[in-house]
Amino acid sequence: ASWVQEAMAEARLPETALGRPESALFAASAAKAVLDFCRTLCFNAGRQRRRLLRSVDDWAELQAKADIADQQLFLRVDDKGHKTLLSPTGVYLSGWALQLVTVMVTRMLELGFETRLYAWHEFSMLFWYMDYFHGVRSTC
Repeated sequence: ASWVQEAMAEARLPETALGRPESALFAASAAKAVLDFCRTLCFNAGRQRRRLLRSVDDWAELQAKADIADQQLFLRVDDKGHKTLLSPTGVYLSGWALQLVTVMVTRMLELGFETRLYAWHEFSMLFWYMDYFHGVRSTC
C-alpha cells in the first residue's frame, strides 16, 4: 500500500491528506486493484481486454471508496451544520482513481483496434470516446 501512496504523492496529492488514516485505508484497498491492473497488462491483447472489462466493477467500487474518503478528508461540518470544503477541488483521491480508470478504459478501446473487433463504421464513435476519455484524464 505504500507504493500506492507514493503514486498518489507523484500525482500531486497533498501530503497532509496522504498522512491521514482515511487515505491509508483507501490506499490499502486501491493496492489490490492497481496490482490487478498491472498483472493484466502482462497478458496478450485478447486476454487483457477481457480482464479489463471484468475489472471495471472493481474500479467502480474503488471510485465510491475514494469519494467517501475525499468527503472524510476535505469536508468539514461546523456546529451549525454548514459544510465547508477544505480544498479547492475536494476530489484528490477520487480524481486519482478516475485518472487510472480513464487509462484503463482507453487501453480497453485501443485493444479493440489491435484485435480488430470494430467495424470501419464504428471508428468515428470510438474515436469520439477515446477523445472524451483523454479529455477527462487531462482534467483530473
